[in-house]
Amino acid sequence: LLIGPVNYIVLRKLDRRELAWLTIPILIVGFSGCAYVTGFQLRGHSAIVHRLAMVYVPDEASMGRSYQLVGLFSPRRTNYDVWVPGARVRGIPAEYYYGSSSQSALYLREEAEGVGIGAVRVDVGGVEPFMVEGYREISPVEADLQLVERGGLWLEGTVRNGGMALKDALVIVGYNEQRLGDLEPNEEVNIRVPFHATYASGGYVPNLPDLIIGTGSHWDDPTLHRRYMLLQSLFAPYAHTYSGASPGTTSVLEAGAYLIGWDEEDAPLSVEVAGRSYSTEDMTLYVYALPLETVASGTEITIPSTLVTREVVEVSGQVETWPEGFYIAPESSITFRFAWSVVDLQQVDALVVEVRDGGYYGSGAVTPHVSLWNQETGEWDRLDIAWGVNRIAGVDAYVISSSSVLIRMETGDRVVEMGSLSVSVEGK
Repeated sequence: LLIGPVNYIVLRKLDRRELAWLTIPILIVGFSGCAYVTGFQLRGHSAIVHRLAMVYVPDEASMGRSYQLVGLFSPRRTNYDVWVPGARVRGIPAEYYYGSSSQSALYLREEAEGVGIGAVRVDVGGVEPFMVEGYREISPVEADLQLVERGGLWLEGTVRNGGMALKDALVIVGYNEQRLGDLEPNEEVNIRVPFHATYASGGYVPNLPDLIIGTGSHWDDPTLHRRYMLLQSLFAPYAHTYSGASPGTTSVLEAGAYLIGWDEEDAPLSVEVAGRSYSTEDMTLYVYALPLETVASGTEITIPSTLVTREVVEVSGQVETWPEGFYIAPESSITFRFAWSVVDLQQVDALVVEVRDGGYYGSGAVTPHVSLWNQETGEWDRLDIAWGVNRIAGVDAYVISSSSVLIRMETGDRVVEMGSLSVSVEGK
């Protein structure tokens, strides 16, 4: 508009239309300069160090282990020298780096005081990621918690926060939680959490990211969504185990009680850009393991399935698992270890095995062959299992070290999809 009609009208009124040879190049240069300066300003002048971290603190410990994902953002194409004091640094394989098909090599220089990363090459508006792992002194959290039998298990007691403020804190035990809101340093709160008997009958087992984030949508809240994505990377709620893959659990917390909260002021491990101005954007998840006093000796209790962990120990044939259930192809099998460690049972009276049909593959009334490992005979004992709740008494020969059992699921010539499989334990 300026080069064409506006320029022409103004010059015609001034009766100096020959100046168009000068005004048009000036307008082009001026607008090019404005576009360059605007783009430069939008990207900023300084590098930004993004630090997403998780700190795990064992119960009553004053030292926490930090796993920190670092992204070095650059507004222009240049090299940076980075210094990481008192920690370990490693690169991220290119196949795990979303947004880039390759990653430049990190030139690490290890010294007694830390690790230097030399000549980190970052493109215009690019991000160079790497991992930092180390330890940090933490003001310990104090807890006086015990499991109480009141017609079902309850967690009761108090928790006193350490010297760090925590946002959106909660206490988690199994799939049960109590939200505490924001905790100030050294603030004490009362805890009273009932245990749900099982989630299997409802067809839904909450994964850890959903449990920590809470109800409501995180998609329209940038802070909550960023937290949720970090939790997904840490706890792998949708991780699957396939045949041919190494058996094992997804990255979940072991059975126990935890105080969990967020800090968005400062990351636990320092990452410095040498000789350049830079800013930081931090988000840290703190996970404090809490000590528990179990119920009194001789008390008859039922350990709910929410306190019994499931681990894949062996896979044969074509099998796919997810947190709630699993799929078994014909002539295939999967072996699970179900373990309970929150309560130390002196006597196990019965196992309650609940199986729910996934139904997608039309398995219908066809149940898998279910067996328990008999440690006395060294053989698998076939069980008479039906869909729904199954109570199995006389399980002394199947309980390993008073705290776990092995269950094998096998198919014949039919596909079986399990919507959920859970185990609860009755004993003293």
